Amino acid sequence: MKATISPVDLEKYLSGISYPANKQMIIQNAKGKGASGDVLGALNGLPNREFADSADVSDELES
Repeated sequence: MKATISPVDLEKYLSGISYPANKQMIIQNAKGKGASGDVLGALNGLPNREFADSADVSDELES
C-alpha cells in the first residue's frame, strides 16, 4: 500500500534537487525540508534508480 502525497507537498519536498537524482538524494532532501514519516515512508518505497525530474518521482509514487 502506497501513501498518498499531495502534489503540492511533493513539490515542496522535492524542490532544490538537481536532477537526475537517486532515491537517497530525494529522501535526504525531503528530510531536510521536514517531511513527515508518512512522506518519508512513501519515498523510501521508491525503486533504487535515478529519477529524471519531479514528475518522474510523482509518476512512480502513483503507480
